[in-house]
Parts: sequence; structure tokens; C-alpha cells
Amino acid sequence: MNKKYSFVFIFNLIFLILLISIYSISYKEIKFFSLLNLIVFLFGILLSFIIYYNFLKLVKINLNGQQESEQTLKSKLIKYINEIEKMYLNTQELESVYQNSIKLFESIIIDKESGALIEKHFMSIVEDEIKRASRYNLKFGIIILQICQAVEIKNILKRLVNILKNVLRAVDVIGRYKNGVIILLPQTDFKGTIRTAERIFSEIKDSPSIEKDLILNIGVSCFPYNGKNYDVLIKVAEKNVEQSAKLGGNKVIFGE
Repeated sequence: MNKKYSFVFIFNLIFLILLISIYSISYKEIKFFSLLNLIVFLFGILLSFIIYYNFLKLVKINLNGQQESEQTLKSKLIKYINEIEKMYLNTQELESVYQNSIKLFESIIIDKESGALIEKHFMSIVEDEIKRASRYNLKFGIIILQICQAVEIKNILKRLVNILKNVLRAVDVIGRYKNGVIILLPQTDFKGTIRTAERIFSEIKDSPSIEKDLILNIGVSCFPYNGKNYDVLIKVAEKNVEQSAKLGGNKVIFGE
């Protein structure tokens, strides 16, 4: 007998004894230890056992149901945790692929000698900017910075690009161009382009990382004043670079 639920049997047995006692007291002609009372008592014990075991069965069913419910909840929770871990691993894999893709893309579009964009990619950005500026009636500037005299042009280019990144805005684009660099200044008018070119020249000449005898030729062009396509804008800027060289260098030339 299960000690935890034995109170059910004892309660039924006590209730039966009380019932027989009350019945005997009510009918004095019937003795307490009569055959009838004995039969009723035995029948009551049998009934108590039946009630007890049915109660145990009911409790067992409830406990099993509760255990099954707990097991179901536990299995669902484990499954949910596994799915979260799987999603986390997939996210890590995607992030790794994304980072590798960025590195691969950068290795393709960035010039290793200078750290600027390769000319082909720079040209595609300018062409997109021409479409945008034409559509929304905007202006932008082009600056070509050419190195005239340098013993180690590769090292100077890297230093120049680092200086330019500190001087220019986040939206400005730096590209590699022949023995120098080319710069795109989105949403910048003619005067703004000239001022930026002069500030760049001043920062480079004042930088302790650049040789004082370095000669720079800087040419400027602006959309739409000097042209409305990439080739024309580049030709105007190059012409101004040549003019700077003819005048002895270290000058910003923007033409008429």
C-alpha cells in the first residue's frame, strides 16, 4: 500500500465504523457485533480498497499526464534551443562569408600601391554620379593630383592617400590615376572644388611625412561647367595639370 495515499483507505474505514456505530445506536435491537454489521463492515473494507485503488489509478494517470506534459515541454525547449544554436551557427557562417566577400571585393577594386580605388572602378562611380547629378540638377568636382618628382613614388602615394582621407569628407572618393590620384567631390560646385584642391595642397606641403622638395601639379574640373561626361571632365583636368607643370608645378589650375 502506498503510504503517501494510505489516508484515503483509513478515511473510508473510519467513516464506515462511524456509520455502523450510528446505525446500531439508532436501532438498539441490533447488536453492534451482529452478523449484519460484520457483513457491512467487510463490504465496507472491500469498498474502501476499491476506492483506494481507483484513487491511486487516478493519481497515477494525472502524474503520468503531468510527466508526459513536462517531457513534451522539455523536448520542445531542447528543440527550440537547438534551432537557436543552428541559427547562430548559420549567422556566423554568413557573417564569415560576408567578411570574406568584402575582403575579396576590396582586393579587386583597391590599388595595393596607393590604397586608393583602381581607375576603372573610380570611373564607374563617376559615371553613376553624372547620371545622378543630371537627374537632380547637382554639381560635382574632379581633382587630379600628379606627382612630378619623387624617388619612391609608391611610398609617397600611400602617404598622400592617408592625408587625403583625413582632409576629405566621407562621401568623397579617391582613385588611382597614372602617377598620382584623382578625387571625386559629390555635390560640390566650382568654387568649392577649387577651395578643396587648395586645402589639399596646403595640407600635403605642411605634412611632416612628405618631402619638402616634392612637386605637385593639381588640375581641377567641374560638372557641368567643364563637361557632362567622364572623358571631357578628365581631359579638362589633365589640361590644367599640364598647365600647372608648365608654370613650374605646385599650383592649382582650374582654367578659365
